[in-house]
Amino acid sequence: MRQCNLIKGDMKFQYKYGFYFLYIILVILYVFALSLLKGVVRESTGLVMIFSDPATMGLFFMGAMILLEKSEHITNSFAISPVSINEYIISKVVSIGLISVLAGLILAVYSVKNNYLVTILVLFLSSAFFSLCGLIVGANIRSINQYIIATVPFELFSFIPMILFLVMPHNPVLLIHPCYAMITLLAGQYEYVPAAFVSIICWIFGAYLLAKHSVTVMFYKLGGVKL
Repeated sequence: MRQCNLIKGDMKFQYKYGFYFLYIILVILYVFALSLLKGVVRESTGLVMIFSDPATMGLFFMGAMILLEKSEHITNSFAISPVSINEYIISKVVSIGLISVLAGLILAVYSVKNNYLVTILVLFLSSAFFSLCGLIVGANIRSINQYIIATVPFELFSFIPMILFLVMPHNPVLLIHPCYAMITLLAGQYEYVPAAFVSIICWIFGAYLLAKHSVTVMFYKLGGVKL
């Protein structure tokens, strides 16, 4: 029950600050742009749009959420509440993941049109990974400028595989990189599904451990108590 309430609270917080409104506008613009394209060009453009925005939105918006919570002293309340680190992280990942899946699925319907169940799962896992990366950075920064600078390595890490995929779309060795695995599945290349999912899940687990450590340190600094 507490976990559900936390997720609802984060969703209300995101609605309050216009996250939903922003993505409604972006999806409308993206769909309009896709409607002007046809065939392979539409599919390739749609794939780039899906991965560069909905799938990775957690990296861009997590910092904003953390900073807004800090400015309103919400994180101080969490630090001295019974809410656990795991519950806090899961709430953030799930609430952003829902927006990511919905926006990405709409774009997929207008472009990629692969197995939608796989698309939904990959979108959520991608969003979870990048949300955790955003938490790792967001828990350690004090301003939006710091966040923008600190996320540059993550952006390079995530978007270089997109270029590699366009050049080498059928390279199983590159599946060790989570983003290459994500793009492969979003593109509907299911030859290496088990390997791709194993790669993504392993990276998510690693990112979760780092995010948990970062959030724990942030809460200790704010609350000064052990949760």
